[in-house]
Amino acid sequence: MKEISTKELESLLTGSIDLLDVRDPEDFQAGHIAQAINLPPMQVQSAEFAKDKTYYIICYSGNRSRMMGEYLESQGINTVSVKGGMHAYKGAVVR
Repeated sequence: MKEISTKELESLLTGSIDLLDVRDPEDFQAGHIAQAINLPPMQVQSAEFAKDKTYYIICYSGNRSRMMGEYLESQGINTVSVKGGMHAYKGAVVR
């Protein structure tokens, strides 16, 4: 599975990407990237994903996003995990 830095993610946010925030809803509401869709782990496992897209995954520190990315990759879904997660992200957030 591919990983990118939060800096690399920031440069991608000027375009259209599918960004999944896999933190709990409370953490998501406390501050998230505007383009992100909140999809906690229990929902990731039951959601449907397009196999011709790439999904960028972020969490708080990067551990959960890596685990969810590995799970989705095992299902044939293209993913990219954001190293350092929201803890390392310095860009604008929505509260």
